[in-house]
Amino acid sequence: MGSWLMRGRLECKLHGVRTCNICLHCITEAADGSIPDPIDDPRIPYPESKHSIKPRFEFLGDVPMATLSNEQTNPDELREFACEQCELRYWGGDGMGTYAVHPSHICANGLRFIPVWVHPIMFSRNSERVECSAFFIFDTKSKMNATYKCMSKSDYGSADWNLENSEIAALTQLLTYVEEKLIPYRKLLTNDYLYTNSEYFAARAWRFHLIVVTSLNPAVLSLLLRAHKLKYSSRRKAFVERNVLGMVTSKIPTTEERWYQMVSFVQKVKDLAALGIQVYWDTMEHDKCYETARAKFVDQPSQLPVPQREVLEDDADFEEEDLVVDNSFEYLPIHEGFEAVESEDPEGSPEMLATLFPKSSRGGFPYLQ
Repeated sequence: MGSWLMRGRLECKLHGVRTCNICLHCITEAADGSIPDPIDDPRIPYPESKHSIKPRFEFLGDVPMATLSNEQTNPDELREFACEQCELRYWGGDGMGTYAVHPSHICANGLRFIPVWVHPIMFSRNSERVECSAFFIFDTKSKMNATYKCMSKSDYGSADWNLENSEIAALTQLLTYVEEKLIPYRKLLTNDYLYTNSEYFAARAWRFHLIVVTSLNPAVLSLLLRAHKLKYSSRRKAFVERNVLGMVTSKIPTTEERWYQMVSFVQKVKDLAALGIQVYWDTMEHDKCYETARAKFVDQPSQLPVPQREVLEDDADFEEEDLVVDNSFEYLPIHEGFEAVESEDPEGSPEMLATLFPKSSRGGFPYLQ
């Protein structure tokens, strides 16, 4: 260990501490009291599965401030920082403090938050499918920005119902994109700065919580965030909610396609939680771009199936064996051929980006403006 101490460094250069979340520096002892060399020795092991957390299905505005930042933080002090090196935005509640330091971007409470906006820019349909081209925006000119054409099956119901299905599909695709593209990108950003002999610290260095801002109808999003508590009756095409005594408290008419989209959404939130990533949700006001895309869809000649009438009697008896849990894929309709497709050249209109990122000394999310 003497030679290691002569050529290695126990403490971070900037703050002089052995564990520094800002500098991404951590030197710790193994169980036998030795100090492995981060250059030559294997890191102290830590199972990836232990980073798993319980998923939360909540609006950002309903989350206690102490969960997101320091208890002393005033809501008016919430800020976001655009990092030119990451080409990502980070949220923080400690002024221009630690969360502005690249590539850590850690908040004072030891967490980091990345916001992303899901902005539909075009809707289209035919007799079989409804398509939502959605722009995933991490910053004005971020290499992580992407556009996906997300698809849902043409469904019984109104044009609004079908639009909502396709927007839910876009949210699910965003979560898939985070798992497949954003996580590897965050790992890449931290690798060149990370100095540690601990697998636990190395894994914590790239992890983040996600804040998704969506144009989806708030009432639909609210139901979406309750879906993990619901069961589905395939016989009556309805979601069923029960109280602690097992009594049915609400029956929500739905379709197999809406059920598929909601189950897929819930499963992706759970997948990210298993990786240690929490997802919070917020809504944004509809801008001119969204309203135009929506109007063009509604004005198209209807090729959607005739609306299906569902009648649920107040005294309907829901047999337990007829109910399907929220994330069961056993009875889901086949969805081959409806996979999302990425566009090669994602672009957002200047008006749309100006709406999302107004010129302000504080910046911040729409609900904080």
